Amino acid sequence: MEEKISDITFSEEDFADLDIPEEDQGAFEPAGSDAIAVTQSLIPDTPETRRAGKKEALRITLTDAMRRARKQADLTQAQLADRLGDGVSQSWVSKLESANYDHQIESVLDYLSALEAELGITIFTKDGPIPVKYEELAGEGNMHYVPRNAPHIQQFPGGYADPYHQRVAA
Repeated sequence: MEEKISDITFSEEDFADLDIPEEDQGAFEPAGSDAIAVTQSLIPDTPETRRAGKKEALRITLTDAMRRARKQADLTQAQLADRLGDGVSQSWVSKLESANYDHQIESVLDYLSALEAELGITIFTKDGPIPVKYEELAGEGNMHYVPRNAPHIQQFPGGYADPYHQRVAA
């Protein structure tokens, strides 16, 4: 069996025969012995680094939960891609399940919908939690999806304040 570098461990005895000057011996502490302290000394504790850490933690936990939901549904990535339809590939599902990519909320909701799952979101403020209850608004019969590029939809520059809408509504 071929040994990988990551499978090799060393002890102090392995280095006992090396001729290291006494003043330099403390410089050879194992790198992992205080890796967290070294990392914390290199990365300043600022609002920006805390925000970046929270984003990364969200990506990791979200993608882990998405993979678990797919596996609970006993589906492969390819089977889920087929359920999503519209030319969605297994590689797209794989990217969506990876924490290395930014995730658009619409893509996550499509993914979960294909699994017959919902996303629960809560905003935590200093005054307490505020649940985001989009399920009530988007529940059965309450909303219908109309693509933005649907041929029968005409956009009006002023929206509902446009004089055309005021004439039709009157």
